[in-house]
Amino acid sequence: ALINNMFELRGTAFNFLIAYRRGTPHQAQDIGSWESIFTFIARTSVASNAFLIAFLSEDFYNRYLASLSEAEIYMARFAFVIIFHYGVYAVCVLVLKMLWKEPREVTIARRRRAYLERTGVVEDMEGVRGVDIRREITRKRTATVRSI
Repeated sequence: ALINNMFELRGTAFNFLIAYRRGTPHQAQDIGSWESIFTFIARTSVASNAFLIAFLSEDFYNRYLASLSEAEIYMARFAFVIIFHYGVYAVCVLVLKMLWKEPREVTIARRRRAYLERTGVVEDMEGVRGVDIRREITRKRTATVRSI
């Protein structure tokens, strides 16, 4: 039994260390296809909330619709749904316009990188991550001076 437990322990250790490892994480630019899924869910939830408020809320009916006919009540409820939906959409658009897309430091670094690539200083660093740009620029300048 002791020998069996030792082999079983070794097999379990192998599985934990080799067979069942997590994949290597990779950096992504954005959330990919999840963005459209989240947008769809958000818009659907706004529409469903508008319908719930308009058609199931007794308070909404007692305050605003008690004196109307049946056809006018349905028209008022659908008008509320449309106004609520586009009102929330307008607020979302305003908030997105007021927010920064990226921090100022990131914008400056991205523009600097584009400038360095245009001038030919870092053209061979395409796709390389974690490289110190200052060190590479110094290395290229030194190599250029030595070749002259």
